[in-house]
Amino acid sequence: MRTRFPISFLFVGFLSVLLQVTIFQQFHVFNLAKPLIYVFALLFYPMGANRAGFMIYAFAMGLIVDIFSLSYGINAFASVIIAYTREPLIKVLLASDLETENYSPHVFMLGFTNFLLYVMVTIFIHGALVLSIESFSASNIWRTLFAILTNTLITTILIVIVEILFYRSEKRRPL
Repeated sequence: MRTRFPISFLFVGFLSVLLQVTIFQQFHVFNLAKPLIYVFALLFYPMGANRAGFMIYAFAMGLIVDIFSLSYGINAFASVIIAYTREPLIKVLLASDLETENYSPHVFMLGFTNFLLYVMVTIFIHGALVLSIESFSASNIWRTLFAILTNTLITTILIVIVEILFYRSEKRRPL
């Protein structure tokens, strides 16, 4: 493992939370859903890393988003659930024979189809937790489902674009 690893993920987490609370918090799709771009940092946290540390990292990110969006811990809750279930979710979804130690699940490692499946399912779970707790009503079930699907689609598109544009595979990395 590289020594710059934790610092780079702290930076990615800080940057994604900053983008979430400054730009994407005001961006509403069909007046229902907003992209949750800060989940990007949770998706690519290294596999095999300290699970308790990852859950604290996820909680802190979600709590900061909650503070700025006045959502009373909903994002923190959903982020911790994602942090707790991410590794088993990858194993179930991808039925992977990939080594689960010391890699981040990026598009160049998983392949585009597996990567898209992983991102969409994770974002769907996160969005379903956040939006269903926010609405907390069965009377608006169709509106909530539409918001979850819209949120999943928009966030997935943004994350895939960012991943393809900014992530460099280990083969292309000059270090």
